[in-house]
Amino acid sequence: MAAVVIGLGTTVSPGTPGNPGGSAPSATTGSPAETLGTQLASLLEEATELADGPDASTPSATAQTAPETERAHWPTEELVAARKVLAAHVDLLTPGASATSGPAPGAPPSGATPSAAVPSAATASGAVPTEAAPSGSPTPGAEAGTGPAAFAERLAQSANALLTASLGAPEQLSRSLVLAGTEEALAARDVARAEGGEAAVEALPEVPLDADAAWQAFDAENGAGAGSAPPTDGAVSTDGTGTTAATGAPGAACRAEAALAGATDAAFRLAYAYQVAGARTRGDVANKAREAAADREQLGWRLQSRLPEECVPLRAAAYRLPAGFAKDPVGSAATGEEQLSALLRDAAGAAEGTFRAALAAESWSAALAAP
Repeated sequence: MAAVVIGLGTTVSPGTPGNPGGSAPSATTGSPAETLGTQLASLLEEATELADGPDASTPSATAQTAPETERAHWPTEELVAARKVLAAHVDLLTPGASATSGPAPGAPPSGATPSAAVPSAATASGAVPTEAAPSGSPTPGAEAGTGPAAFAERLAQSANALLTASLGAPEQLSRSLVLAGTEEALAARDVARAEGGEAAVEALPEVPLDADAAWQAFDAENGAGAGSAPPTDGAVSTDGTGTTAATGAPGAACRAEAALAGATDAAFRLAYAYQVAGARTRGDVANKAREAAADREQLGWRLQSRLPEECVPLRAAAYRLPAGFAKDPVGSAATGEEQLSALLRDAAGAAEGTFRAALAAESWSAALAAP
């Protein structure tokens, strides 16, 4: 399959779900990955039941016991989408699980969730959890644990366990875990929002990836402010506006850092798009665009500082703007966030320690900012 060009022009090689550009990782029997996969299979079963809705011709026990307020606002579309997310990732960790849409023998019940005691990105040791204990949440059908709201909370807890495990997993598995965790977390937010609005989203367990905290930990290891500002020396050419133009052709060292270089380029592209969007809009919209531009530009410099000298600078004087930019500058610029998230996820898999944690956190932030 050929590579595709998306977003603001960066090329991304397709791959298996959760493992772009590579083969699907495998999980050994009894491994932490298999435990997490078993939890996904259990959630898949619950999502399948809930997606039937409370008014289905053959309703599930969960639907039958749903409160009247939930019956009036049953988020069927979001539950179906969550089921698709779970089905897309469960086989990566537990092959064959999606065929039955049910838990494996010995699996925890649908309400069982990973431990909520997950470290932040700034303090994570990088070790994959050896076990995931149930949180004590009731199973579907129990009086206090039924309905979409309870499911969204369990889904968010599962997402957090996946994201935390990714920080210490092998490269390919790490990418799969970040993608699965990110998509689960977004699906949980969609279900919660459809049923209870933004207040319900805010009540979900907090994602254990914080970009600011992760970069603070990275700076503590590598020197305060490492890579947070444009370089002051080296072969950097400017056009008089503070932007830089890349020179030279990439060598072997650059090709080895293709994932990080791609994320760096995407960050600079987004910064440029947001800068132009800020210039073409007014008021709060313009202010938000300029803030996003500054954030993405700083990210670009941070990432570029980790590349071999022969690979930089990567920022160009200008970039092609995305389709529809004239009609909706900020919205069109934001379409590049999904691409940036994928590239950061790839780069995180190849990184280690606090740098991996920072890249994973930035990947989540970009996914959250995508329209």
